[in-house]
Amino acid sequence: MRRWLDGPVTRFFMRFVAISGALFALSFLPFAEGAVQHLVALDAKWSALFLTMTGEASKVQGATFLGPKGIIVMPACSALEYVWFLCAAVLAFPAPGLKRAIGIGAGTVALLLLNLTRIITLQVASVHFPEAFPFIHEELWSVVLVSSILLFYILWMNWVQRESHAVA
Repeated sequence: MRRWLDGPVTRFFMRFVAISGALFALSFLPFAEGAVQHLVALDAKWSALFLTMTGEASKVQGATFLGPKGIIVMPACSALEYVWFLCAAVLAFPAPGLKRAIGIGAGTVALLLLNLTRIITLQVASVHFPEAFPFIHEELWSVVLVSSILLFYILWMNWVQRESHAVA
């Protein structure tokens, strides 16, 4: 039993849990609330800009899409939890600092862009497919985001291991 507890998977898991807890705790600090509000307002603004460029009339005020079927981009829609999850996994994996930084940077950008796509599709769904909106919002996008994190993490981990074997 002791060998199992000292194994690399257990060490990874323990580090992952500790780092996740610390990152999620950051979300409750006073400065984080303002940063998240700013992020969701930017998400709404960029989504409206994209929708307007594609011919879908869209205006926002703060984090609220204006109009008969407007949605409100809530702080929980910021993708911050998904970013923390990915960051914790990358930081828990035994890799050089630069490779971790690349993983966190690239993963964060990818998740924020994916979340922007999520907000755009949700606004379109609220206007054109209101009956499908709850499923798309609560089920489909959750699976897409979690699957994307896993795929990115597996690709990043393989890249780190491939690079370390090439150097050795």
